[in-house]
Amino acid sequence: MEWQENVLIFPEILSFTPVTIFPLILLSQACEGCVITARKTSTILHSISHFKPLRNYATDIRLLSLQISHESFFISANGFCNVGFKAIGLMIKTCTLYSIIIIQFKVNP
Repeated sequence: MEWQENVLIFPEILSFTPVTIFPLILLSQACEGCVITARKTSTILHSISHFKPLRNYATDIRLLSLQISHESFFISANGFCNVGFKAIGLMIKTCTLYSIIIIQFKVNP
């Protein structure tokens, strides 16, 4: 940490932030893609149930399609929070808030 004209600069935090944020963005993008694909599954199953070779299983496929369409699908971090872009936004907001509080305590002795 260096002081320059009453401004606190964190060079180690500024260089470390992109290294931390980039994998989180990739992870969130993959999770959001999985959720979008999972939401499409019920429509795909419903269209499969109309194929003639699968007529014996049509009722089971329709029931599965109905069940999947009424379930909410999300990926969570061990039940702590849902993984996605919303979680990254909340993390960035929290870190920004705590940084502002720390800077205020450091600037006002």
